[in-house]
Amino acid sequence: MAGHALHQGLHANAIPVELLGTAGGCWVLVLYLDTGEVRISDIDSHTTEPIADHPGWIANFYRDDDEERVRPVPIYESPGLPHAADTEACVRAVRDWLHNHPKD
Repeated sequence: MAGHALHQGLHANAIPVELLGTAGGCWVLVLYLDTGEVRISDIDSHTTEPIADHPGWIANFYRDDDEERVRPVPIYESPGLPHAADTEACVRAVRDWLHNHPKD
């Protein structure tokens, strides 16, 4: 499953994400913050696809006042890297964003 390595990489960087089921049977990784949440999934809103079918990761921050989740703050969008490189780049982007936005 493509999301397993992402989950491990985030936890290895002290980023405590949780798996969240969303509408339509999709699963995303979520990091809850004081002012909102970071959601991470592939561009099809999944984390449970096979590695061979991985289309690329996307990570966005949603503020608590954005209840409909229509105004994401982009953190990472895959440039089309292979799964392992994309996973490393996504973890690094989320880690760096958290470091630069400690109160978000």
